[in-house]
Amino acid sequence: MSLPLAAHFVFAASDARFGLPEIRLGVFPPVAAALLPRKLGQATADRWILSGEEAGADEAHRVGLVHKVFAADSLRRGVDEWFAVSLGQYSASSLRIAARATRQEFMAFLDVALDEASQMYLQSLVPTHDAEEGIQAFVQRRRPQWRDQ
Repeated sequence: MSLPLAAHFVFAASDARFGLPEIRLGVFPPVAAALLPRKLGQATADRWILSGEEAGADEAHRVGLVHKVFAADSLRRGVDEWFAVSLGQYSASSLRIAARATRQEFMAFLDVALDEASQMYLQSLVPTHDAEEGIQAFVQRRRPQWRDQ
């Protein structure tokens, strides 16, 4: 789910599922930790990152992650039709420059936030027993034995 957080527009099939299950493995998603609060707000970030909950396409649309939801069997056609009546009518160079302008502050923020989240992940979380245990339990298809350390 981290990739859609950086996209300008996200389209989903009605049966799509979105989630950040990393917490179940004793880790967290650094990219989502950096982007999700800024993109969708702190409450949504906390809910998805800390709970590992999944959301359907309609919920992802309601909170603003997904721009538009299409029937599962017509996703490609729906996106093509949306593009034809919206962005497809505009100057590509104008869109490119406008996108760069709207993302300027975001990109400056992103460098710092990703670096901080990655450092926290690598230096504080990865060395813990629980991070190792969570991954091992997943690979071995068993329940993790957390030590909270």
